[in-house]
Amino acid sequence: MNTDTLKNLYTEIEEYRVLRDFEGIFHCATQLYDLSIQLKSAHYEIIACYFLGNYYFNKGQYETSMTYLQEGIRIGEESPYPFFQMMCYNVAGMVSATIGDEIMSVEYMLKAYYIAFDHQELGYLYIILNNLGVLFLDLGYYEIAEEYFEKAITERGINGFDDLMINDGYNIINLLGISVFLRNEETYTHWLTWYREYHKRFDDATVDNDYQLYQVLRAAYQQDITSVKKEVTILLAIADSEQDRLHTFKNLIKVCKVCIQFQEQQLSSQVLDKLYQILQDYPEYQKHSELKECQVLYANSFCNEQERLTALQEYYEIRQLELSATHNNMKNTLLLKIDMEQLLYERNQILKKNRELERRSEIEEFTNVMNKTAFRAHVSAELEAMHQDQYICLLVIDIDKFKSINDTFGHLVGDQVLLHVVKVVKEVLRSSDFIGRIGGDEFCVFMKNILSLPYLHERLDELLDRLVNTRIENKQVLSASIGVCMSDHVCRYDEIFQKADEAMYRAKHAGGNRYDITELST
Repeated sequence: MNTDTLKNLYTEIEEYRVLRDFEGIFHCATQLYDLSIQLKSAHYEIIACYFLGNYYFNKGQYETSMTYLQEGIRIGEESPYPFFQMMCYNVAGMVSATIGDEIMSVEYMLKAYYIAFDHQELGYLYIILNNLGVLFLDLGYYEIAEEYFEKAITERGINGFDDLMINDGYNIINLLGISVFLRNEETYTHWLTWYREYHKRFDDATVDNDYQLYQVLRAAYQQDITSVKKEVTILLAIADSEQDRLHTFKNLIKVCKVCIQFQEQQLSSQVLDKLYQILQDYPEYQKHSELKECQVLYANSFCNEQERLTALQEYYEIRQLELSATHNNMKNTLLLKIDMEQLLYERNQILKKNRELERRSEIEEFTNVMNKTAFRAHVSAELEAMHQDQYICLLVIDIDKFKSINDTFGHLVGDQVLLHVVKVVKEVLRSSDFIGRIGGDEFCVFMKNILSLPYLHERLDELLDRLVNTRIENKQVLSASIGVCMSDHVCRYDEIFQKADEAMYRAKHAGGNRYDITELST
């Protein structure tokens, strides 16, 4: 048993996924999970966690589902596996929505969204947007849901019917459904055309099941009892065609309430029978109260007093069990959030230390400005990113007769002079300007977005004036020669530095305590 076995198990899972063989996926994912832990493979463990979490979600075993998904999320926070981290967050969001924890559902979904946004090469952003729309649809926030569905279809970038893929059916049917809830006939007609074109190309029972649900709801909104009965009969006829039976179950719950609302006892009874039949395949489904609520509504409309009381008692007992499960899920979610916050704190501390180490590697220790290498790198990056007609300049500052200062007053005073020069430069120039030490008594400054030549002259005059008025033992001995090279076009660091350096030497040879400005030609 080795990593080849892990790889082969994952390959089998993908083959079963294409075939929509959920039991095959479960069998291989269980083996993958156990073996990945044994071999300490975080990569395959997060894959197994996702598929097992998704399997138990589709089985209605939400607590078990969240256990695997939360484990996958933890792994994703510690190791860079963006795709399966995103998928774990996505399914965790759907689980949370199903058990009624809307706040956590939104939080999980948004985590999935931002991973998809940061890793658009995964091609899943439109799917996450669509799922966010489903969340708001289930909450009854139809306008918000519509916005997300429209963003999803826009992100998908479909230019025509021939661009349709099988996954597009979910987005299309959601847009069709939201038009029913918002009673927008124009939008309904538009997306009905898209659904029909999709249906010509693909056969997806889930999409067709949703389409039939919306036909029932549309007829109900129009108070067309004849059409309601017709569409419900069609939905019952196709109910067994979908592999995701819980999805059919959730649709039939809505349909059952419509039938009871229209006092259609026979049809209501048929829908209830189908609901109970589906639940036989999901003995551990954790939302039985949905069905028991329909049973209460049915009993209130069509049954005697004793039957109504029995239905209410059963609903109460099931609801108490679900509340207990919800409480346990909330506990697990809170523990996960605590773990996640700890992981984020530890990661931020590491990043903070890394940034400090990086900063220290770039800073010249004595003067606390950039060293020569870092200055060159930062300026080069700015030069590459500059826009045309944006004036920038590079200053080379050399302290006049610095050796004489050291010889006359000592190296300790010389060190203080260097620190003073840095202090003056920082005070005279802008905080956005870069300063670096490129030699013993030489500094460089990079200025971008020079507003005007008079502004530059003003800064340089003030800089020289501040330096020359610095006294050492009451003697005026400090001055500097400054070379300036300006440019309004993209250039290389070596080009602009050489010109500024040449200008500095011209200023020094002219007696010092002055600046010389040149411009880099195109």
